[in-house]
Amino acid sequence: MPPEIAAIKLQPGTVAVLGACETALGRTFNGEGAMSLVRAFLGAGASAGVAALWDVKDDEATRLLRSLHTRLSAGADLASSLAASQRELIAAGSPPSAWSGFTVVGGMHAERVR
Repeated sequence: MPPEIAAIKLQPGTVAVLGACETALGRTFNGEGAMSLVRAFLGAGASAGVAALWDVKDDEATRLLRSLHTRLSAGADLASSLAASQRELIAAGSPPSAWSGFTVVGGMHAERVR
């Protein structure tokens, strides 16, 4: 699947938000980094992505990513949106496994989802 994704030509400024397990992981090559699913989206032209470093529970990932999308839709930048969404889950008493597995990959200042 990654070669097919990398062949897509995404619009400049596109942010890929991947809510599945281990989407930031992949086989690692010296000098290249992880050949992950999110990397395929970067190869297709996405400016940045949000992906999971380990297995995530569907309900917890949904809560975090809904919060993320709300913030992005309001015009907040990607890194700040993810951090604020993670803090929201922390304040609600969610365990670290619910919020700490997601990371920004690529451009840290991507403006919003297009």
